Amino acid sequence: MGGRMPPPGELLGPMREGGMPIHPLAVAPPRRSPFAPHIIAEAIQPGVKIPSLNEYNGGGDPQDHLDRFLARADLLDISAAAYCKLFRTTLSRKAMVWFNQLPLGTIEGFEQLSQYFLHYFAINKRYPKTASYLFTIIQKENEILREYIQRFSEAVFEVPHMSPELLASIMQQNLKRERLKESIARKPPAT
Repeated sequence: MGGRMPPPGELLGPMREGGMPIHPLAVAPPRRSPFAPHIIAEAIQPGVKIPSLNEYNGGGDPQDHLDRFLARADLLDISAAAYCKLFRTTLSRKAMVWFNQLPLGTIEGFEQLSQYFLHYFAINKRYPKTASYLFTIIQKENEILREYIQRFSEAVFEVPHMSPELLASIMQQNLKRERLKESIARKPPAT
């Protein structure tokens, strides 16, 4: 029994000021970052008011997120390196996991970061619909003409570069003819 008592530092490990032990799990792991050293060293200037930015969790269109980010970040007078740091703050969940798995020190600038981001999340990209999509917007059985025109008009915004003539033709083809006749009979067009 009569062994030597180890000094407090050996028994409890590192100590805080005032003699309180530091629990090994309370020590933060070394900071790891995929940013190159020049980006890590970049500081955002004091006084720069950072706007509220939407988060990207890995589930939406990455181009939409990047466009929204740039629309807000372009209002700031910051460097390209600061863009990288700011963009990182918009990532959450799957997107943050992706970011944290990038190789250490490999991101040299915002263009590279945004290309990696768009490439990785490309599966979620929303592509513009084609004219054939509009053929699926058919007037429903009990849908009044005004509601159908509203629904068709909303769908048109998803299809780029459509001529008015083609739009009118598709819409006319998708109408329930008997419903149109009833609508006109109830309220004839003004002459």
